[in-house]
Amino acid sequence: MPVLYVAESPEHSIAEAIQPWRNRPLRQLHLVRAGRPLALVRVRMAPETASALATSVNRTCSTALD
Repeated sequence: MPVLYVAESPEHSIAEAIQPWRNRPLRQLHLVRAGRPLALVRVRMAPETASALATSVNRTCSTALD
């Protein structure tokens, strides 16, 4: 199963996942993506790997905006 979102804190990732339903009732069906329930997992990586990932994501986002 691919990682769909990586954040620096659990609170950040949860807030991002439920943001579309702000000020509306949150239901269990909102916590499902591609037919599977969302899961919160800890990802540990070396600082160099995290930096490379951030650089890659920033590059991809910049390209998408061009």
